[in-house]
Amino acid sequence: MNSSTFRIIQINEAQTNSSFSIAPERGGIMTSLVLNGRELLFMNQATFQDKNTNVRGGNPVLFPISGQLEDGQYEWGGQTYRMNNHGVARDMAWDVVDTAGAGESQQREHPQNPHPAAAITLSVHSTPETIRSYPFEFELLFTYTLNEAVLTIQQEYRNTGDEDMPIYAGFHPYFLCDNLNMEYETDAVSMFNGQNSQESPFSGKVDLTGNDSTVLLRGAKSGMISFKPIAGERAITMTYGPEFKYTMLWTIQGQPFICVEPWMARSQEIYRGQELVWVRAGESLHTFLTIGLES
Repeated sequence: MNSSTFRIIQINEAQTNSSFSIAPERGGIMTSLVLNGRELLFMNQATFQDKNTNVRGGNPVLFPISGQLEDGQYEWGGQTYRMNNHGVARDMAWDVVDTAGAGESQQREHPQNPHPAAAITLSVHSTPETIRSYPFEFELLFTYTLNEAVLTIQQEYRNTGDEDMPIYAGFHPYFLCDNLNMEYETDAVSMFNGQNSQESPFSGKVDLTGNDSTVLLRGAKSGMISFKPIAGERAITMTYGPEFKYTMLWTIQGQPFICVEPWMARSQEIYRGQELVWVRAGESLHTFLTIGLES
């Protein structure tokens, strides 16, 4: 195994015994999230240290796509491009812009957290290498803020090019879990089971026991999901902007995690083109994701 040690920056909110850790050079991944003294995220250290392996754990950033491509390729503008699953951003080194706190404009984007206690802002931008996979110029600015034991990820997706840019971004958080037969509080109306390719009404409960497949929750409008992956612990609640229309559930049998993933569109949307999120030339898309514990 080719191993490498990556820098980790920890941001603390001492008064709530909360913290998060970021590895900027490892795809800007959040490697740890502790809220009120409780670690929420699973991390496989072997995959984290191996720069040639996708990280199993933490909270990988998915951009410009969420999900897979058929044979790892797609056609755009009459040309064929190759891109890894979940896009290019999780394989890039991000820059640290600021660790002093969120700027005024970013605070206004999500007024529930107007006085950030601890924050870091990261950025990443297109390169000649990314253009070979995704023919658009971009810059991402993500600000991670802890305020009263709630993590907020403010996101800005900038189109720095001269043509409109299609994206369907997302996140891939691995939550520590001891129970795969779980209730989910959400207003999703249906669920699509990737194992049998069947869609059914969503009853509020999903059992992934003995199932390595994926379940996609559809039709939610509220921008909120709550679930309790550890028996006896407080439920985890995520809220997110209206751009995140879907929630993907995924696990690997025998591993102590459940992935609850907000996505802007379904996997392989680049082929359908029906729900692509367009960022106009020279403009930005702003949105957010929060992770907290149910009170």
